[in-house]
Amino acid sequence: MKISFILLAFFLSIHFKSQAQTNDLNRFLVRFKAFSMNHAPKVKSFMPLVNPGSNAAFMPNAIDTSKAYMEDPETGLRVFPQIGKLLDPRTGYTIAYEPGVKYQVDLKAGKIYRDQTEVKIEREEKVRD
Repeated sequence: MKISFILLAFFLSIHFKSQAQTNDLNRFLVRFKAFSMNHAPKVKSFMPLVNPGSNAAFMPNAIDTSKAYMEDPETGLRVFPQIGKLLDPRTGYTIAYEPGVKYQVDLKAGKIYRDQTEVKIEREEKVRD
C-alpha cells in the first residue's frame, strides 16, 4: 500500500510541474526600467525624406500597423510605434509609450510615471510564439 502511494505521488509530481509564484507586474517593471535606461528620449522615430517630390504615386501600406513592432533584444519588450504601445509578451502587460518622453519607474509602488503623471498599466493575454 505504501509503495503504490509513493509511486502515485511520484508520477503526479512528474506530470504536474510545480512552479514558484512570481510577481508578473514586478518582472515587467524591472524589464521596463532597463529598457527606459537604454533607450534615450533623444532618439527620433522618423527618417528624413531624400526626395519629397517622389511620392506622387499612391502606394498602399502592406503592413498592418497594429502588428508591426520592434523588439528590444535585451529585455524582450515590443514597441508598436504606429499605435504608441509597449508590450511585454512574457507577462502580457502593456502601456501607452512615446519614444521621446522620459519615464520613471517606482518598483515599490508598482507604478510608471511620465512627466510626473502616472501611466496606466494594462494587462492583456500573454503572447505565445
